[in-house]
Amino acid sequence: MNDTYQNLTRSALLYRKQGVREAMSEQSIPSRHVVYAERYATGSKNHFNAFSALQRARLLWRETQTIIEMFEEEGQKEEHADWYYRGLEIVPYTLVGLATCLEWHARSRLTDLYTFKPEAIDRQSLDGKVHPKVLPEMIKANVSIPQLLGVSFTVGSFVEYVSVFDKLFNVLSLGSEFKRFLKSMNERRESLFGDDFSQPSYREEIEQLYSARHALVHEIGFSTDFGQTLCQAWSPSRIASICGTVIYTIEKIENHLTMRAVPDFPNLLTIRGDQVDRAGQLLSLIRSLENDISKQFESRPNKSSERWRTSIGIRQKLDAEYSALFKDDDLFRDPYAVSSHTSALYIKNLEQHLEMLKEIHSVLNISRRPRFK
Repeated sequence: MNDTYQNLTRSALLYRKQGVREAMSEQSIPSRHVVYAERYATGSKNHFNAFSALQRARLLWRETQTIIEMFEEEGQKEEHADWYYRGLEIVPYTLVGLATCLEWHARSRLTDLYTFKPEAIDRQSLDGKVHPKVLPEMIKANVSIPQLLGVSFTVGSFVEYVSVFDKLFNVLSLGSEFKRFLKSMNERRESLFGDDFSQPSYREEIEQLYSARHALVHEIGFSTDFGQTLCQAWSPSRIASICGTVIYTIEKIENHLTMRAVPDFPNLLTIRGDQVDRAGQLLSLIRSLENDISKQFESRPNKSSERWRTSIGIRQKLDAEYSALFKDDDLFRDPYAVSSHTSALYIKNLEQHLEMLKEIHSVLNISRRPRFK
């Protein structure tokens, strides 16, 4: 009887300890998706966008071109360095980096879609993503539902990648545009010299990229290519081709968005794949809204009209001061900013002002309606 009691007591103590450990674990380990979103998608250093994905892919391509030049120069020597035969570790790094570019592109655009069209968030999108215990973390980290859903989406294949843009283009009523894009991705590319040889389609190359990334992450690879390392099996020129395919894919999708999407869709790029002058867009919207509000004050003159004119002058001076302030690279250095006017802090300031103007405009419209007696 005593042995049974002691065994039950020991089991109860172990169960309690395990429960305490699990509780402590739940409290001490934050959601990785919230951490990811807070790090990249919120605050003054928000680089969770299509431009960042494209820039990283371009950087990887430039690095690969440098490697190609190194191999060509080494090949001209009588005695070659050991790495000339064994390859360089840049190969697996580049493959993983390119797959990350595609994932970043899809995740950021999914976030943009849900931010722009919250009604596009359906039950399937929410399933298992927004757990009750994560909500306090989200509020503390200033992470929105669209951002959490975007960063938690997994992209491990070509099908998963294009599924994001299939949804995006359909929600924006551009489904036929995307169907044409998909058709072009499946077509094999003919040789430049007109012979029977043809290159793999863009889709086939991206699927090869995901297969290689999967093997890198999940397999040891002893039997791959008769014992060759990935660096030996994948030549720099082959890596450069994959780089070009990833860049082409992102640019092609972004070109369709730039030409067809509504102008206020978030984080649009130029036709060349550069960042749109977001500050210029916001200033244009601000000036337009200020003019509309001014007309409403003029149509109903009272003592507040003069205050409104004064506030506009003060605000314009304040914008100029903020612009000058964020040019101070010692204080507000942003390696991704094209100019001071693309500073995330400057953009944030303009966005907040625009929201306030929208509120003022809305209230004025309501006050123009006849009141019930």
